Amino acid sequence: MRELEKVLDENEKVIWEGKPDFWPFFLGGTVPLTIFGIFWMGFMAIFIFTSFKTPGPFRYVIFLMPHFWIGLGMLFGPAIYNYFVYRFTFYVITDRRVIFQAGIIGRDFKFVDFDQITNAEVNVGIFDKLFK
Repeated sequence: MRELEKVLDENEKVIWEGKPDFWPFFLGGTVPLTIFGIFWMGFMAIFIFTSFKTPGPFRYVIFLMPHFWIGLGMLFGPAIYNYFVYRFTFYVITDRRVIFQAGIIGRDFKFVDFDQITNAEVNVGIFDKLFK
């Protein structure tokens, strides 16, 4: 949800507004942990399949173990988190300053006035190159 109107000053004009590109943003922080999660769950698959062969009330006990849930968290957690962060991330350049909006639960705003900007950097990652 874009909530930038709440923080704009009177007579402040928006020059540019936008969001990050979805796929580079989404994949940027998820790949390393997801790859580790794949190996983790591959190792856990041995225990999962063994537990299915176990007779009696302990058949599904593997699903109560934290190792299983940690593995699922590593597989899907970063992707879910990045999706929700992306939904609320917006950038705005006005005639006075740069505004960055983010936050999942509440909205966080960062402001940088033009007179405080001394240099700028652009970091282009592998996913930026692949999806642009």
